[in-house]
Amino acid sequence: MERHEDISPAPAAGLSAGNLIELSHVGMTFETLKGGPVVALQDFSLGIKKGEIISLVGPSGCGKSTILRMLAGLQKPTTGSITFGEAHAKKGFAGIAIVFQRPTLLPWLTIMGNVLYPVRVLNNRVTPADKARAQELLEMVGLADMAERMPNELSGGMQQRASIARSLILDPKLLLMDEPFGALDALTREDLQLDLLKIHAQTQKTILVVTHSINEAVLLSDRVAVMSARPGRMKDLLSIDIEKPRTHETPTHARFGEYALRIREGIYGDRAKGDSK
Repeated sequence: MERHEDISPAPAAGLSAGNLIELSHVGMTFETLKGGPVVALQDFSLGIKKGEIISLVGPSGCGKSTILRMLAGLQKPTTGSITFGEAHAKKGFAGIAIVFQRPTLLPWLTIMGNVLYPVRVLNNRVTPADKARAQELLEMVGLADMAERMPNELSGGMQQRASIARSLILDPKLLLMDEPFGALDALTREDLQLDLLKIHAQTQKTILVVTHSINEAVLLSDRVAVMSARPGRMKDLLSIDIEKPRTHETPTHARFGEYALRIREGIYGDRAKGDSK
């Protein structure tokens, strides 16, 4: 198994071939009212390739969600730079969409209304073609017969499926997912992980997943970026060479365990070999 990939920053001019986004020497320092500044992220460089699923894993507080917010345009790095390709060809939700840990559906709208909500906000109207697209997305996530239901009539897993459909309605170039399955029970989580892989196979979206689950990162990803404790830095970058399509049997693959152990070693050091968590 290869130990390291090239994680050096991209040249300042333009994007490297195949990359949709590049983060170069990115850092984030938060000013606090008491106790001085907090350095959350330091000298972090990563190229995100078009059409891949890449996961960020690392200890709590290492800056994973900070990276996600910077990519979404919600925060600006205090050092370094982020270079976007076609992900910013359109503004806002049409270029980059976010799926949060909880579905954040609007409780007064039907599931169809929630999926169409970004279209209504962007265009101030909904066309028959938009409705047809929303129905296609609901079929893709297994909710074709739930379009006229209200969010409180659906299980947590179904609500998250609806949230994923909503995130895709404007055909974004980049899908950001912040612990998207963390609030679900184990069995539902496994089902939605495989559903996400099926959606990716159909759409070929570029997806960045923030997760605390090592097994989830290995199952979902083409590559996994392992981050150090705060201030977050890149410790390792793995290419996951396990055949697709992946299934419930994939975690039994011999290399799956090797990848998971390597990630644990990156996070926990020598304690990883005796850590059963």
